[in-house]
Amino acid sequence: MTYMKIDGLIKPADPNKIEELFKSILDFCQINNKDLTEGLVYDFLRFYGLKSIDKANDNPKDISHMFEKWSKKVNNKLFGKKNIYHYLFPNSEFWGFKSRKEDSSNKEWFKIYVAVDYDHINKSVNSLINFLNSQTDFIYDMKVAKKMRSDNIVIRVKNENHVKIILEFINNNTVIQEGLNAQNPLIPNINGIGLINDLGGSYNDFMAGIVCEFLKQSNNISYGAFISFLKKVPPHWQYLNVMEKYFGYKNEHKKEEKIEAENDYVDNLTLKIESLFQASYKTLVKYEQEGLGMGFNQLKMALAQVLKNGNYSYFTNDNNVRINLYQRVLPTELISVISLSVNTIPNNDIELLLNSYVNNIYDYYKKNSNLNKLD
Repeated sequence: MTYMKIDGLIKPADPNKIEELFKSILDFCQINNKDLTEGLVYDFLRFYGLKSIDKANDNPKDISHMFEKWSKKVNNKLFGKKNIYHYLFPNSEFWGFKSRKEDSSNKEWFKIYVAVDYDHINKSVNSLINFLNSQTDFIYDMKVAKKMRSDNIVIRVKNENHVKIILEFINNNTVIQEGLNAQNPLIPNINGIGLINDLGGSYNDFMAGIVCEFLKQSNNISYGAFISFLKKVPPHWQYLNVMEKYFGYKNEHKKEEKIEAENDYVDNLTLKIESLFQASYKTLVKYEQEGLGMGFNQLKMALAQVLKNGNYSYFTNDNNVRINLYQRVLPTELISVISLSVNTIPNNDIELLLNSYVNNIYDYYKKNSNLNKLD
């Protein structure tokens, strides 16, 4: 996997800010008698650094009323629709626009995070629309969150050189710079602009799971203890290389070590099958409660994402089932584990195999007497 040459421009992680973040999470849980969960940590990350102008009654302000203005701007014939078009996410949580030009290459995407306060968000988005529309050879996909948050503007870009041009524009844009909010300290950044290789799924969501596990397992919340924890995470975890570069450590696991004792192998195989089942079942149940057939589709998509992109984020992480799956089943092992689960010899018909496995999980779900419990 290739990583950005501009990594050298990214500032090293700030241990003090990270320790302050950990302490604020634990203090909040203690003062408010809250359980430490991945969702709670995720909220701390996505709402980090908000100013008083970004909130109303201590809640992030809603900016969805701006969506229509931006859509009209993109649709305006005088402005021109040659290079971009806009879209709204199905749940209306994000407004987005993207280049009409597409790229079928296997080059990876990069992800830029821009945090702008409420007073500057409208002009900042308009500036970015104007700028990106003028770059006819750029391939990008930008989205804006419905509510104020520390990653309220996210730009996915296909070309590393184009990343540099966009960063230069942002650094020299007076409106954006005046309204810039702080990134949460777990996101690699250049001059306050978050920047990572896009490996699929949410980086903040992934880090929320990491931090939640660390805080639950450790009485010592120092930066050094956090690094010691990171060194021991499974070597195939998503965003591992991003974390190694930003936090400045090397994972202690050797990727080449694949030889195991027979008894350990049998036990390990059982864990792999069980981890896949738990992640699959809880994902199906959670999404099936949103509508008939949604759980089936979500599970099939989750499995396909692991196979295609090594992206586990489409699985739910209730009871840490996604993290357990990360730890125990490599993307290259998934087909074998599924085949063992359905007692089928692996073959080239991946679609048939996935359907068979998902149907088995769905049948188990329908027969189970406690359909609404995600224990």
